[in-house]
This record gives sequence, structure tokens and C-alpha cells, in this order.
Amino acid sequence: MMSQPEGSMNARKRGSPEHVPTATEDNATSLEMGRALKALRSDVSVASAASASAFYPPCSPPPPDDFDALLPVMKQQPPPSPGTALFRPPVDQATKYVVVSGGVCSSLGKGVTTSSIGALLRGHGFRVTAIKLDPYLNIDAGLMSPYEHGEVFVLDDGGETDLDLGNYERMMFLSLLRDNNVTTGKIYDSVIQKERRGDYLGKTVQVIPHITGAIVEWIDRAAQVPVDGSTLRPQICMIELGGTVGDIESMPFIEALRQLRFSLDDRSLAWVHCSYIPDMSGQKTKPTQHSAKALLALGVQPDVIVCRSARPLEESTKKKIANQCNIPAARILGAHDVNNLFHVPKVLAEQHIVGLLNGVLGLDRLDTLRSTFANRDNGLRSLDDWSRFARQVDAADSSEEVVIAFVGKYNKGGSDAYQSVIAALHHAAIEMGRKLSIQWVDATDLELPEGSDERARQRVQDCEAR
Repeated sequence: MMSQPEGSMNARKRGSPEHVPTATEDNATSLEMGRALKALRSDVSVASAASASAFYPPCSPPPPDDFDALLPVMKQQPPPSPGTALFRPPVDQATKYVVVSGGVCSSLGKGVTTSSIGALLRGHGFRVTAIKLDPYLNIDAGLMSPYEHGEVFVLDDGGETDLDLGNYERMMFLSLLRDNNVTTGKIYDSVIQKERRGDYLGKTVQVIPHITGAIVEWIDRAAQVPVDGSTLRPQICMIELGGTVGDIESMPFIEALRQLRFSLDDRSLAWVHCSYIPDMSGQKTKPTQHSAKALLALGVQPDVIVCRSARPLEESTKKKIANQCNIPAARILGAHDVNNLFHVPKVLAEQHIVGLLNGVLGLDRLDTLRSTFANRDNGLRSLDDWSRFARQVDAADSSEEVVIAFVGKYNKGGSDAYQSVIAALHHAAIEMGRKLSIQWVDATDLELPEGSDERARQRVQDCEAR
């Protein structure tokens, strides 16, 4: 008997009622059905796309980024109102800005941070200027009590300003003008004068946009004035915001700076926020978290956070702040206590503050040709110069004392009332390699009748004997 082919026998077995499919046969059948369904779906999707293109119009192109481009053509526009520019004041686009604010508490060292960053930028060849924003209602510091506010620093043009401008001049080697100190009193005085002249054409004068617009215009105007002894306009403007984030009086300035950032091109403004890290059984980050969130609630996301602390900032502390404040850990910088403030530029430079600002602002695209004034200026410039001078200060502080009797009227308020004079004496002592020691003598003690207070006279004589 002839045997039938194996294939026909298998086919007959599969067709017979008693045939049971194997696992291999089931997989092959499922694979064939999947391929058929995929091909069917592909045909349907192609047909649907063809039908949709026949019935639906294409998407419109995205609108232009500038709001002004959405307006009708010039022939159909009404004449511009004088108040239109107050909502978006025109600002110069060629200047980079670095804003330094403070949170948690006052006296964190915002002025030293601003001066140190500006000094490092000057050391890289950039032309720098500085502006101090003071939220108090005084026109200037000329009539403010030295007990409360410290010394009145007088500028070359006669402007009576905050003592922080003295720090700017000493550390950044600038010659600032009265417009580099902006107060709430100056802004309100300017706006009220415009309103009395009728410049607002009967508009209701409000904090927004008129006060904030005046702040933006003032900053833009002052940032373009050379203050380094050259005739070239500054490339970078350092702005220190006085007070603490969350204060009512500083809110118009924060809103104005937010509007300024919106009016500038991308990578034109960097925000450095100073905060405090208390050390109570470990470094605590909660005050810094609340401070950063208060700033974020006002529409500002800080780019860099500088944390003041008694000892160097721990990596775990940086990571926790970064996680809670939406900032990369590399942009959380520590500013621990040092022997003298001239160490601060090195502390910030070792954490690559200039490189971080370069990433935010694109500083490498700026021209860093030095001016004639900078070439003949013998002041501190490079990081090595700052480190060398800081070591010189440390050596002088560990040397023999030189005692100076300082007779003044405002001694009870501390050394801030005579900060520039004390700084001059300190620099002289450093040059001589001696430690400065001040014997404070109240001037009123020397004005009393003869013999009423011999102790003050004896203190002055003891200093002379040395």
C-alpha cells in the first residue's frame, strides 16, 4: 500500500473533529490575525487622514511673540496715548542686570555680596555699574539719624546716599552719582511732579503702572552712565534691593524689577537671592524655603541663592534647598563667616559664581576690552589680588596693635556712623602691618566743664602716649 504524503495527513488530522490544535499552531494563527488587523488599521488611518485634509483647513501659524505686532496696521491705529509707555516702559537692551535681594532677616551682607560679585566681574574685564534701591520714603540719607542708618556717604556730585554705595566704590573702584541711589521718596517725588504738570493727562495715578514704570525708567537711565572713569557705557549693572522680601515697602520695587525682566531680551537679568541658614542642631533650610517661595509668589524665580551661615554649607543642605526651591544644586552657594570681608570674593569665586552668571546671562558674548582708565588703575583686579590682600589683612590683624582715639558724636551707634573713616584707618593699619584698635570717646564728654569727666581726657592722653 502506498503511503500518503505527511502534509496531507496533517491537514486531514487538523480538519478532523478529533484534532486538537497545538501551542505552535495557536501562535501562528494569532500572528497572522495580528498582521491582518494592523494592515486594516493602517488603511483606515490613511483613508481618515485623506478625508480630514479634504474637509478641515490647516492650523493657522503661531502668532508673533511681540504683542505690538498683533495690532492693526499703522493707518488703522489710533494715535498713541502718552500713558501707553507706562505699562511697558522702553528700556535699553544692551545692558545685563544682576539683582541681589535678601530674605529672612536684614543685615545678611547683601551689600558685600553685591560688591564682591561686581569686583569679580570687574576682574574679568567687564564694565560695571551699581544701583542701590532703598524702599524708605526719605528722599536721601542726608537727614537720617546715623544711630539708625549709619553714615551718610557723600558722592563726587554731592549726593548724600546710603553707606552701601561706599562699599561699591571701595570694592569695585567706581565713582558713582546721586542717581545710583534710588529711594521710594525720589520715585514718588518724581511721579507727583509729573502729575502736577499734567503729564499723565488726567489719568488716575497708581502704584502700577506709574510708580513701577518710574522705577524701571530710572534704573534704565542710571545703568547707561559710565562710572568707572571711562567714557564707555557699562555692560553689567549690579542692583541691590534694600530691605527684606515680604516687606510692604519693597513690593513696588520687586514688581518693577519683574517688569524690567519682562521688558528685556532673554538672558539679560539674573536674580541672586541672599538668605540665612540658622545652625540649631544642624543647618536648617526652612527659613530659606519660605523666603524663596515668598519671592516666587511675587512673580520672581531666583537664579542663584547665596546662603549665609556660620560654617560652610553642607551638600545635603544644598540638595534640600534645591529640591524645595526649584533651583539646581549647583546654583546654591554658601557664604560662611570669614575673618574679613576681603575673603568673600574668593569664597564666591571658588563656587564659580561668574561661571553661573555666564550661563544665565551669556557674558562670554560681551566685549571685555579694557579701557585706558582700567589699564592705569592700580586697584585690586584679579582673584589673586583679592586673596593676597585678604591674607595681608589677616597678617595685620595678628600683629601688634596701634591704638587710635576716635572722638565722635555718634559713637554709641557703633562704627557704621563713621564707616568710611574707619575703613581709611583700617587700610592704613594694614599697609603698616599693624592691628587697628579704636578707643571710642564721646565728644560730649570733652565738652563738659573742666574736671567733670577726667576719664575721657585720660583715655585720649593714653592713646597719645602710645
